[in-house]
Amino acid sequence: MSTTVGAKSFADVATIVGMLGGFASCVAIQAGTSRLMFVMGRDDALPRRVFFGRLHRKPLTPVTNVLIIGAVGLPAMNLSLADVTSFINFGAFLGFTLVNVCVIAYAVRQWRAGTRHSAVRYLLLPAAGAAIDVYLITQLGGTAVRLGLGWLVIGIGWLAVITKGFRRPAPELRLRSGEEGGAAEPEASDPLLPTA
Repeated sequence: MSTTVGAKSFADVATIVGMLGGFASCVAIQAGTSRLMFVMGRDDALPRRVFFGRLHRKPLTPVTNVLIIGAVGLPAMNLSLADVTSFINFGAFLGFTLVNVCVIAYAVRQWRAGTRHSAVRYLLLPAAGAAIDVYLITQLGGTAVRLGLGWLVIGIGWLAVITKGFRRPAPELRLRSGEEGGAAEPEASDPLLPTA
């Protein structure tokens, strides 16, 4: 299509820009995900003493997590764009579904406590949103659904482990001093921060 619109030179520029944009997106995803894994390790949602909650001594970045994300993403080079899009959409649709379910659960708890919320806003609309999201999940490729459900099962299993069979609350994000206004590095007294 690019060739039809602007001849070969335009198609070359569009290809280069697309490649650069894709590369930048991958780097941002890898850096962001590795930081998320670090925070989860730091706050005991993942095993921090192994490697998730540790920073490299010099650049103070979670290098091991970056390498893990790269190793997991490397096989994706052989996937089609449709498969990759399906994987991403599965995670998004599942997240949207669970947000809607959480709104309903919140409203039910509030109703039991005596606080009444609008049934349309807190029950009907979230239920409709969840139903639409579930329908969209069923329209994705079978490979994406199987892989996504596999990761979901692994996540639920790990949550059961760290909550001792769902008898303890799940770990929560602990803000360090100075993090309320934005991202900040861990304090120097943090036992997982490498020393010089």
